[in-house]
Amino acid sequence: MKYEEAVVTRHSRDGGVDVHATLVGGGVMTVPASIQVKRWTKPVTVKEVRELRGTLPPGTQGIIVTTGKYTKDAPREALSDRLTPIHLIDGRLLADLLTEHGIGVQASRLSLLSLDLNALASITGRAESTTQIIPSQLSNSTQRRYYIGKMPSDRDSCLLDSIVTMTSLADGQPTWDDYIASFKQHFPTITRSDEARRRSRVLVSLGLVDIENGHMSLTLTGRHLLENPNAGFLYDVFTSRIAGAQEIQDFALSLTRAQLRAKLRTEPPAGLSPTQAGLVEKWLHHLKPSIPIKPSPHAQ
Repeated sequence: MKYEEAVVTRHSRDGGVDVHATLVGGGVMTVPASIQVKRWTKPVTVKEVRELRGTLPPGTQGIIVTTGKYTKDAPREALSDRLTPIHLIDGRLLADLLTEHGIGVQASRLSLLSLDLNALASITGRAESTTQIIPSQLSNSTQRRYYIGKMPSDRDSCLLDSIVTMTSLADGQPTWDDYIASFKQHFPTITRSDEARRRSRVLVSLGLVDIENGHMSLTLTGRHLLENPNAGFLYDVFTSRIAGAQEIQDFALSLTRAQLRAKLRTEPPAGLSPTQAGLVEKWLHHLKPSIPIKPSPHAQ
């Protein structure tokens, strides 16, 4: 993250600071930073923000990193216009940063093979009018499943259009920072960069985009979606890659949506929390509203 000379302090007499580092900007500007790290399950409060600020020498940047969360008042105190700002990194943003910089994570690629009927025609000497086709059954044999994040935009927008737009922004291998800037322009309701990063990571879960060496790049699946923006194709991708998607779709065949959501709150698929299961159900509902779900008695 462009910090240099990072030094971990001793466990005692450190004034509450765990790491000293220097932020280097453009090779011409350096800003010293004091970083406090808290492996807490309880929220970090205003008290900790004020205590760190009180130890900072003039011109020093303050950062608090926690594996947990912050109280509602802590961000307001940290970003007060009248005082030295303190930058806050919570557990979710920390996980995103670890993923982005490849620390403590393993990445895997999903290769998707397709038939090139034109190439086959040139071998057999028989002309074909059909263009390249990708089968609807996508990698069902793979055992790796991914968790899905929040939808990219508000509930009134078309999910397919949003995913296609997000995928198109990765064309040309932009840097991660440039991609996030473009993302916020296209989805103005999402103003925070950390939230934009979380929303855009659904493309990696869906196998549409790879993030490598600080750059975004389209996969074969992502390029096919741009060439053929099809809801059925995206739905197949979703059910083949996302943890719990196929199980929840199987439940939906015999339940009303209300019954399905009630079931997921008490009996989510193995490996999913009720919250995650509800998120998967919401994606399925928006990706394929025509899913054959048992009608409600009140609708008959």
